[in-house]
Amino acid sequence: MYCIEPKTRIILAWQGHKKESKWFYCVKGSFLLKTVDMNSLERVEYRLSSKMSEVLEITPGLYNGFEALEERSALMVYSDFDLDSSKQDDFRETLENIKWESSKD
Repeated sequence: MYCIEPKTRIILAWQGHKKESKWFYCVKGSFLLKTVDMNSLERVEYRLSSKMSEVLEITPGLYNGFEALEERSALMVYSDFDLDSSKQDDFRETLENIKWESSKD
């Protein structure tokens, strides 16, 4: 488990896992999260907010990325792998290959 507090307008993408699952919970502010299927490149977009008590599960086989929509936003991340196992199951893609295309207003 760890907490991320990125600045707004900073996009952290694309990291994926073929075996590991992750769960995201917004403890402060709000976030735009996106997933991209590693095989089909199908995209799904989510919004998490501290005003809503929701946990988003990112299943194996998906790249994920996120950006804070408000200043001082904080995102708690849980995993079913320890850090060493996670590093061995780490797959990355660049923003040049998979565009972010922000939908922020």
